[in-house]
Amino acid sequence: MEKFNFLPGPSQLHKNFPVWVQKSLDQNFLSNYHRNKLFSDVYHSIYELFQTKLKLPKDYELYFVPSASEAWNLTANSLIFTKALFYFNGNFGKKWFEYVQETMSFATSIPFEINTLPEIQERSDAFIGIVHTETSNGSQLPNEFLKNLKEKNPNSCIVVDATASMGGVDLPWENADVWFASVQKCFGLPPGMAVMVANQNAIQRAIKKNWNYYNGIINLSKNFKKWQTTNTPNLLNIWCLNECLKEMPEINIVEKVLLSRKNLFFQSHQNLQLLETQNTATTVWAFKNINPIEIIQKAKNQQIALGAGYGDWKNNTFRIANFPAIPNESWLKLYAFLKNL
Repeated sequence: MEKFNFLPGPSQLHKNFPVWVQKSLDQNFLSNYHRNKLFSDVYHSIYELFQTKLKLPKDYELYFVPSASEAWNLTANSLIFTKALFYFNGNFGKKWFEYVQETMSFATSIPFEINTLPEIQERSDAFIGIVHTETSNGSQLPNEFLKNLKEKNPNSCIVVDATASMGGVDLPWENADVWFASVQKCFGLPPGMAVMVANQNAIQRAIKKNWNYYNGIINLSKNFKKWQTTNTPNLLNIWCLNECLKEMPEINIVEKVLLSRKNLFFQSHQNLQLLETQNTATTVWAFKNINPIEIIQKAKNQQIALGAGYGDWKNNTFRIANFPAIPNESWLKLYAFLKNL
């Protein structure tokens, strides 16, 4: 097992994860009934911490769902009527679109190239899906793009997959109606849960659609108002997410640290060729190389775990995560390794 983890996910666990697990055992939370006061108090705490630490506006609700890919499903079924448009430049955005298109043939897409931004289309009362940080190629949408997308589509419902950025980037919440993210990246937790937030525009749209599904947005919202969940949730990740949020600085400080790491890394390793150079993500980077497998193996020999290429870039890139939980000692080890390549 590599000691220094730069995988884009599942990622480096937070250093205090074992402490949080022990605390959950001491509090008997993992065998706790998820309808009682202890659970509701933790749920309520997470919501308040999202507001204070991540700057989530108060008109958004917060739900726990099994994964980001499950969020693809429940948002599509809860919020799509007869118009759906997906923007994507990578494999996760493409998968999301293709999944929805299988059951909703009217769904359309606007693929765009890396190192570019798409031309924004105006749609009336549509579902618009987009990935904020594309883990497959290391690109990130600028805030200004999301602002323009919202302004040109005021009557549509914009849904954002922020799996690789929520918890690490100061997100422009007001520029979309729904955001969701799995917790195994920037939150430094194990896989098996995602967090989804939805504003009143999305909730009212779901009520109008009236999709009768147990884990749909309507039922999630009803349970949120009681600080409860629709089903028995991932208690361990919920407990640890609360502990993580209590310990983390405000999101602008977290992002500042990650951007400082990013700038220092690129200044120190100008020999590495980025795949995405114009809209490079804060939290994950993809580098072009003719033999990435060799580099990944050499790193493994030094107990460093680098991410392999993914999807369209599987054979000519390797990836490095820049998540908050990665400690400074790991970066020092990585710097020494790359210097000696």
